[in-house]
Amino acid sequence: MDEEGIVVGGCGDVLSSLDLSQFDFSKLLSEKDAQTENFLNQIVSLLKLPINATPDEIHVAWSRQLSNGIAGISSILWHRLNPYVEILLARKMHNFITDQMVTIDVIQEPLLDLCNKYRVCFTTWIDSDKILFNTGMEKLLGKLSLKNYFILQFFVFGTNTRVRGDHCLQLGIVGKSSVGKSTLFESPLSEISHYYVSDKGTGRFKIEEKTILFFHDIDVKTMVFSRDKDLIKTLARSEASQAKVHSSTGCIPPIHILYTSNFKLFNYKLPTSSVFSGHILSDIPMEPRTTNHVDSFRKRFLECFCYDRPTIDTDWLPIAGMFQKQHMIMGMYDRVIDILMEIDKSDFYKLVQVHYILAGLAKNWKMYETIYNIPIREKIIYLVEKFLPHPYQRLNILRIINK
Repeated sequence: MDEEGIVVGGCGDVLSSLDLSQFDFSKLLSEKDAQTENFLNQIVSLLKLPINATPDEIHVAWSRQLSNGIAGISSILWHRLNPYVEILLARKMHNFITDQMVTIDVIQEPLLDLCNKYRVCFTTWIDSDKILFNTGMEKLLGKLSLKNYFILQFFVFGTNTRVRGDHCLQLGIVGKSSVGKSTLFESPLSEISHYYVSDKGTGRFKIEEKTILFFHDIDVKTMVFSRDKDLIKTLARSEASQAKVHSSTGCIPPIHILYTSNFKLFNYKLPTSSVFSGHILSDIPMEPRTTNHVDSFRKRFLECFCYDRPTIDTDWLPIAGMFQKQHMIMGMYDRVIDILMEIDKSDFYKLVQVHYILAGLAKNWKMYETIYNIPIREKIIYLVEKFLPHPYQRLNILRIINK
C-alpha cells in the first residue's frame, strides 16, 4: 500500500472464498456432460497464440483453430458443441486480456473523514459569493431565504420520499462545466435517482423504487420544450400523473425532480463586485408564444446558478471515488439543524416541508451519534416540539426517532 492508500489487487472472484471441495459435481453432471467438458477443456488448452496479433485477431485465429479441429473429427459434433465452444473461448479471451492488466482497489477513507470532507466542500460551495438563486414562485419560499430553502430541500431529496401535493419547489443546479455539480450534488443522489432518457422506446419514467427523477446535464430547452414537458410540470407539482412507462402506461408516484445543466432557466443579475457583473439572460428562448409556458416551468423550480467555480482545496475531495448519500446527509446535518434553530414554524409556506426535514433528521440521528460521538437525539426532539406544537403532529416523527 502506498501513502495515498492504494493497494494493488482486484475485486476478487465471487467464488474465491467458497470451498468447492464440499460439492459433489458428479451429481450435477451426467457422464456424457463430464466427458464433453473434459474434451473441450483439452482442446482449448492446446490453442496456439498468434505472434504480434491484436485481441480481435487472436479471437479469430482461436475460433478457426477450434472449428477446424472439431469439425475435422465430426461436422455433427462441431454443430452440437459450437455454443459451448463459444462460451469457453470467451472465457479464455477474458482471462488472456485480464492477465495482462492489473486492477487497483482504493482503500476506503474512514466514514468520518468523508462526512467531514463533504461538509467542508458543501459549505465552501454554497456560501461562495459565486452562487446565485432564482425562482418564479417566491410565495412557496414562505419567509425562508432562497439559499436556506435550497439547502433544506436538497437535504429532503436525500432523506425522504415525496408525498402528493406538497407544494415544494423542485431543484435545478446550473453552471459551466467543472464547478462542482457532479461531485457535490449528482453523485450523492445517484443511487436513488432515475435518470431521464429522451430516446424513443426507453423506459423514460420507469421509476420503480427511485425517489428522484434526474435530468442529468441536460440542455434546459430540451426539458422545457420536450414532448414530456406537460408531464414534467405535473410531476413537479406532485399531482396525479399517468404516462407511458415502457411498453404500457402506468401511474408515476410522487417524485422529487432535480436537473443539472450548463444552461440557465432564469435570468440573473451578477453583483457589481464581480468581474462578470451585469445581467446574464437565461438560455431559454423567450417568444410571445412560449412566454407563458416558460413562466409555468419557472414557477415549479428553484435554480442555483454557479457562475464561476468556488475555490475548494483538493485535499477536501475524496482520494478516489465520489461522495455518497450518507456523506451528504451527515455533512449537511449540522447545517440543517442550525437553520432550524434560527427560524420559526411560521417561516414555512406549508407544514409538510417541516415534516420532511424533521423526518430526515430523525431517521439519521443514530448514524450521526455513531460517526461523530456527539449526542443529538434530545436536540432533534426539541426541534420536533418547536415546529410541531400539537402532540398528534409529532407522532410520526417521534416514532421514527424511537425505532
